[in-house]
Amino acid sequence: MKRLRALMLALVMVCVCAQAAAEEAETRPYYMLEELGIQLYVDAEWEQYARAYDVTLECRTDYGEDGALDRGMVMLMPAEYDSSTESSVSFLPSGGILGVGVRSADAQAEYEDFAGYASLPLGEAGDYRFTLYINSQPDTSLLDDEGRAMAEAVRGAIEPAPENCFRLSVPATLDELNTLVPEFSAQDVFGNAVDRSVLTNAPYTLIDVWATYCSPCISEMPELEQLANEYAGRVQFIGIVADATDDATIELAREIVEKTGVGYTCIVPDDALGTRLLAQIQYTPTKLIVTSSGVLAAEPVIGAQGADALRQVLDALPAAE
Repeated sequence: MKRLRALMLALVMVCVCAQAAAEEAETRPYYMLEELGIQLYVDAEWEQYARAYDVTLECRTDYGEDGALDRGMVMLMPAEYDSSTESSVSFLPSGGILGVGVRSADAQAEYEDFAGYASLPLGEAGDYRFTLYINSQPDTSLLDDEGRAMAEAVRGAIEPAPENCFRLSVPATLDELNTLVPEFSAQDVFGNAVDRSVLTNAPYTLIDVWATYCSPCISEMPELEQLANEYAGRVQFIGIVADATDDATIELAREIVEKTGVGYTCIVPDDALGTRLLAQIQYTPTKLIVTSSGVLAAEPVIGAQGADALRQVLDALPAAE
């Protein structure tokens, strides 16, 4: 049975430094779509556009029985053309700027949603073929003059030399996508080393993503400490301080941990946690429950929900194997 997964990703630009290829001296922000095997590099003008006009990505993925991607697609578009306002028959709105289609060697067909877009072979990775689709005459009626100019700049930057804007790889499988916690090597707020092996200390780990500026995050920490003791042996608790990027913030996080009486580990994220895990978090606090292998075990809990709500989630976890 194939699994069709359609999702809308609000594209929030974050300043993430990526190590460019050996021949490139500069680093630039990028959008990383592991499910499609695509990294899209952008320049400063693009970043400005994304911030000012809330650029979104429309993604569609279709998986085989083995969990490997069969075919997929992504569209870069201004938020004004959110496809939720379009007919369900047509996935892509006419205001899309450009997109990429991905197809495995065994795929029976490609998506037909790019009708009217000019196509250009983008490259291959493993058994996958990537095709760039460019809307040469997008509907810009919902944009102001600056929006139209920037949409043209985005399209014009890619069309002449797409090889400079994309890096392609074999798309991730469903198992790989569900493995939320990558290999990492970090420290806690007290300077103690901590890595991914910490997940093996319990069948499940509740990861509380919090920030030093987040009052609800801090207010609920004593209650989380109580729950950590209550579920000890079955669910361990770990914190990740999302904004701990400099010495002053790390010091503040340490003071908060001491003041709230939290005894569980609170991690200062390294680059791996920043780009693989935190890049998917839009709000603090957010709680993620993962298995000892880092696979997401329950729906994320967004916001300060209270101890009783968390108990319901934790009590519903399957018995550990």
